[in-house]
Amino acid sequence: MIRTLGVSVLALLVQSLVIGTTCFAIPAQIVIDTNDPDLLGTTAGGEFGVEAVGTRERLFESFCIETNELISNNGVYWTEISDRASFGGSGGPNPDPIAAETAYIFKKWWDNDGFDATGDSLVTDEDANVVQWAIWTIEQESFTGPTSDQLDDVNDLIADAVAHNTGSIGGVRVMQLWTHQTLRDSAHKAQDQLTVVPEMSSVLLWGTIGGVFATGCWFRRRRRIPR
Repeated sequence: MIRTLGVSVLALLVQSLVIGTTCFAIPAQIVIDTNDPDLLGTTAGGEFGVEAVGTRERLFESFCIETNELISNNGVYWTEISDRASFGGSGGPNPDPIAAETAYIFKKWWDNDGFDATGDSLVTDEDANVVQWAIWTIEQESFTGPTSDQLDDVNDLIADAVAHNTGSIGGVRVMQLWTHQTLRDSAHKAQDQLTVVPEMSSVLLWGTIGGVFATGCWFRRRRRIPR
């Protein structure tokens, strides 16, 4: 699949922001779509479609951080927004703060709704694969699959991220997925995925969705081209 221009509304389903803590979102529920043919990538990772419960409106696309945490297609999960992954993971500490290089790569994908990571001037499944493999590599996860040529693309992308490392993750955050509304233990952990939060100056409390307040609403340019 390749991509074209369109506009999408992103609404973060969070109840409040607690400044000065690593985890600042009151849990909200979302649906994870893994099978939509519009999603890029052929690894066991991203892209994942993050959708609103009930309406199934696509909110954004994400990539995962942990290789040994599994989710189900159309699964409904409780979320918390943090700067780190928790539990799980085939590598790295627990909890595991995301690296600035991971944030750079995901934000670049987010801002452009994909980018050419393989040098063929297109945005395809292969580019999403390189992005996912690069994220897993940076986050010290174990995985198999890429060829030597694909690993060259992964290493080139990581080198680009290192060159642009400012030491900050900016607005990139971890969307922790849980199978229970309040229990936060390994038995109820589903996955850690990536998202972007708005700048504090643009955060607006604008209403409720299913009893959960939304604190951010802004537009993200998207590029979609049919397969």
